[in-house]
Amino acid sequence: MIDSLGSMVSKGGGKNTDWKPLIHSSFALESTLTLADAYAQFGGREESFAAVVQAGRPVGLCSRGQIGFKMGSLRGHSQFSPTKLSEHVLENHLVIRDGTYWETGLLMALSRPVRSFNDDVVIVDQAGLFLGLVKVHTLVVIQSSLLAQKTTRLEEDIVLRKKIEEELREANKNLEDVLEQLQCSQEKVVQNERVSALGQMSAGIAHDFNSLLTPIMGYSELLLRMPDFGKEREKALRYVKIINNAASDASQIVRRLRESYRPREAAEKLTRINVNELVEQIVKLTLPRWKNQTLMQGIDVTLECDLAEVPAIRGNSAELREALTHLIFNAVDALPNGGEITVRTRALSAECVEVSVHDTGTGMTAEVRRRCIEPFFSTKGTRGVGLGLTMVSGIVTRHEGELLIDSDDGLGTLVALRLPACPGRADAEPDEHTAAGVPKMRLLVVDDESIVREIVCELLSSDGHVLETACNGYEALQKFNPTAFDMVITDFCMPEMNGDVLAARLKELAPSIPIILLTGVADFINKNLDNVDLVVSKPVGLEDMRNAILRVTSKRAKKRSDTDLPGVKLAGDSAAAEPMVMA
Repeated sequence: MIDSLGSMVSKGGGKNTDWKPLIHSSFALESTLTLADAYAQFGGREESFAAVVQAGRPVGLCSRGQIGFKMGSLRGHSQFSPTKLSEHVLENHLVIRDGTYWETGLLMALSRPVRSFNDDVVIVDQAGLFLGLVKVHTLVVIQSSLLAQKTTRLEEDIVLRKKIEEELREANKNLEDVLEQLQCSQEKVVQNERVSALGQMSAGIAHDFNSLLTPIMGYSELLLRMPDFGKEREKALRYVKIINNAASDASQIVRRLRESYRPREAAEKLTRINVNELVEQIVKLTLPRWKNQTLMQGIDVTLECDLAEVPAIRGNSAELREALTHLIFNAVDALPNGGEITVRTRALSAECVEVSVHDTGTGMTAEVRRRCIEPFFSTKGTRGVGLGLTMVSGIVTRHEGELLIDSDDGLGTLVALRLPACPGRADAEPDEHTAAGVPKMRLLVVDDESIVREIVCELLSSDGHVLETACNGYEALQKFNPTAFDMVITDFCMPEMNGDVLAARLKELAPSIPIILLTGVADFINKNLDNVDLVVSKPVGLEDMRNAILRVTSKRAKKRSDTDLPGVKLAGDSAAAEPMVMA
């Protein structure tokens, strides 16, 4: 190939205009193909790029790597596979018409900015129809041949020969430097895009946390201002339940971040959910947003519930609360001049329940409606990061449901979640374990944060356990006596002595003492935890602590339990390298 190119260059030099001999591939894909079909057509082929054509005319380039990246995860596959290939073309592809001087084409190809630099160049005929692709490597070979041709012509002049050879070496060196700089620049662009995406994701998580902190702060302030809990016990309990739900949902947001690097746990706990009760919770939870904040802005927003008798569903209540919260917040944002929001439930059949949020707001154009589920697509400017409906879509998909959006510009929006029903009543499921089922124990609790020590002790003492505390590993070693304690519960990240080091020291003193490692970084521990019986992820509640204690005590009675309790993992289990996180 190189010899034949050199022969062609020697005949016509840079004035050659026939690009067809340079074409290495005529691989083209129709723009109407889905991304899944395009990915399948790349299979078994060697090409890294393909032209995207419409009626024989190129409309862009697509790459195997780009499509593979988008199809490389379960969420990416479900989201992108049905979209059209025309939505995923590379930007700023270079098109050269057959008949253009090679030299001109070389300048066009090799002088492109970094973000417009693709490996392949598109060649079309005089009518603009696709002929094929030419590799940049081929153009570099031609460039080198042209330089060599000039050098050959100058060889007759002995006086200038050394100077010309030096210029040629310098030109080749510069070309290598340019190619190296291009590669470095491309890597920087990729890195910058990753940092940008991380920043946008962080902004979305901050938005969700602030939304959940609103009811926590608001209702806790109302409780603090409540003069007599006894007289208003029912209202106080309702406030506390809302605060507890909001805090639980916040912990679920942190856990869902794991999905970017780890699949959903097969043992994730799903509960029977009363849909109408869930809707009523969300209406109360979001009241500061749709009522209080809008009134402060002089906007009149009303929210009505139209709840029919519907069967129960089975799912993750925290995820569904998050989805409905996003929909209500979106509805409020769509009512800049006020209006009505209606949350409705209905049974489409014995197997399907629909929950919908309808607003009388600004609505969406056809283009916005088509793109509204795309990650980071937002019409709110700096007020939004475009992750709300994306997360809602993911939650509905994980519940094997369907998301429907009906909207017209200026006529409001209806978003409906259709979820599979489960038989039976939607009564709340009882706790897995009661205090009566947990043996009373003498426990040593070690944590450098006093507020964590206090809440863990309050939870455990409510079940009748006898407790001793230590604020660090050294104090724990001083207080520890093998005959005085039945179990040790310790934090992982502590100053001077981490929890795994403390566990090793305690096992030297009492090899049979059970040790539970309580930590907020369970997903990132890559150390050997042979001295730890159980790893539990913060934040924890009473049910979590009961599960943990029962898991460890049952291990003492039976080396390997056939039934795993949710949210915990035993050190030495096959999954020890990936600690499970409590559901």
